[in-house]
Amino acid sequence: AADSVENEVLCARLYLANIEGSRPPPLPETLGLLPGDFAVGRRHLTIPRAAAVADAQDRTRAEAAYELLAPQKGIMGSVKLSSTDRSLGRLAVLKGDFQRAAQHFDDALTFLRRAGYRPELAWTCSDYSEMLLDNGTPAEKAKAQHLQDGGLHIARDLGMKPLIERILRRREILRA
Repeated sequence: AADSVENEVLCARLYLANIEGSRPPPLPETLGLLPGDFAVGRRHLTIPRAAAVADAQDRTRAEAAYELLAPQKGIMGSVKLSSTDRSLGRLAVLKGDFQRAAQHFDDALTFLRRAGYRPELAWTCSDYSEMLLDNGTPAEKAKAQHLQDGGLHIARDLGMKPLIERILRRREILRA
């Protein structure tokens, strides 16, 4: 029963983080990446767990998280309202597979624009632009600027202060 309450509290915190536009809280190690996560009743935590691996920049767990999440490609998580494609893109970046990451981010952008999930779209624009700025060609860096502009516009419309600050900080770093 305590595990169930703990999971519900965690799910609520993840949901609120998404609405506020802030990064999700860290996940406890006891909620690690397990093949059994796809069992009924636990599947809802797979996307937040994969997102936590990406947030922590945990390269050692990125491959396992990617493999667990890959079968759920093309959906939105019910807990965090997070795109599996965005999470897969972030994990592919950690693995150094930038081509696959770009495809996941493009898939996420297409899905999120059609569905109207603006907070997740703003975060996806930011994550994708960061990958392109760090690893892309000059043409891709121009695309990154466009993505940043789109993410910043949405973030301002929705009052997503942490994301606004993140994008503006990134722009300051680039100017320096």
